[in-house]
Amino acid sequence: GHTYLFDEDGRRLCVDCEQPYPESASERRQGIEYRIGSEGRALNMELEEFDELILRGNISVVLEQGEENRLEVAAGSDPRSLNVRLVEDRLYVEQEEETYGRGLEVILNATDFTGLVLEEQVEADLVSFVGEDLEVVVANSSVLNGALEVGALEVRVEDEARIRLTGSAKALNLTARDRSSFRSYELYAEDADVDATHRAEVRLRATQALTVNSSSDITVRYRGNPESVNVRGKVREVEEE
Repeated sequence: GHTYLFDEDGRRLCVDCEQPYPESASERRQGIEYRIGSEGRALNMELEEFDELILRGNISVVLEQGEENRLEVAAGSDPRSLNVRLVEDRLYVEQEEETYGRGLEVILNATDFTGLVLEEQVEADLVSFVGEDLEVVVANSSVLNGALEVGALEVRVEDEARIRLTGSAKALNLTARDRSSFRSYELYAEDADVDATHRAEVRLRATQALTVNSSSDITVRYRGNPESVNVRGKVREVEEE
């Protein structure tokens, strides 16, 4: 792998390679570390393409879909504790040090991706995402708000995390655990398949078919007047609002 520095204009400089970008697949698999300078000033840097985005730590992220892959750290935030690295097709954006109060504010532009993971108290806004399939995991008290239009949407929310989505999905596959919350009445899903346990809160909209499964006593509330509603397991109530 190679290590890159960024100058104050956001230009990427390779520290230990002759080429400005790694060319071979083997180099890409070894990973790229985006080293952030010590000045602590606002940062704007170009990124390689990635397929899955993993966000960790006390950071606030605005995630936008655009024509290039680029990361910005807002003015007033100190980027020195931010670790950004690409391993195979996974981009990791992590807060290295434990912080209290307001964390780093990051704006991330991406051309396309199929996986999104939030862990360890991340707060993220997903702005107008359009794609075929998307897999989302939100955990450890993280929060995701988003607007999207996708075909298949697979969501896992756990460990007191919260999700609120708007937009549309042809198929929603939702797993909710451990006092988590999925409140998405404004997400129009044609078919929704829900597996919820451990006091999870589920509020959704299904327009054609809704299936609910649970191994514990939960209540699922829904809108959309689906043509069929199927309930399996120890579900307390599946209630239409």
